[in-house]
Amino acid sequence: MMELTGRQVEDIDRLITPCGEVVVTDEKEERVLFSVRRYGFAPYRIFVGTPDEQVIEPIANYEICIDSRRLRLGERYRIRMSGIRLEFGGTDERTIGVVGTANGYSLGLGAYDPNDEEKMDQDIAASEDRLLYDKSRFVQYDLEMLPDFSGFSFELLDRSVAELRFLVAWIGNPRPENARFRDAYEGAVNCWTT
Repeated sequence: MMELTGRQVEDIDRLITPCGEVVVTDEKEERVLFSVRRYGFAPYRIFVGTPDEQVIEPIANYEICIDSRRLRLGERYRIRMSGIRLEFGGTDERTIGVVGTANGYSLGLGAYDPNDEEKMDQDIAASEDRLLYDKSRFVQYDLEMLPDFSGFSFELLDRSVAELRFLVAWIGNPRPENARFRDAYEGAVNCWTT
């Protein structure tokens, strides 16, 4: 499991969590180095308005930073989590997240999509049979959720961004077998990462 001794750890090829590991790979499945920084999250209130109401905070909250100079324009990369089955977590103002619970922890992985509004505009204007976006109007990088929800794929489109950032957080879940607790804790990590 990753523990930052300082504010940042640089040039690592995986982030080990209680649920598995996060890696970034290129099209040839070769790992891409990244940095990890501590990231602040606000406490989250669960079971609001019930006798079980409480405030929780993540055990770990990190920003995964990929230096764009390590990426080739036009190549598709993946950031994914292994060791846990993730599901769609949710979205919030240009962000998207995946969440899951395993080994007594709930974990979330989230990403910022700089082209979210453009994709929505294209969706509204599209006909029923259109399958692909016109990326000529996209900026920075193209982001897509992986079909199995294990993370995201992305493609650097230009050099206007110094680094790509993804958020990851996890928290011990005292009753992961209970759907109410699982949903509440996954809701918290989704909030922290989107």
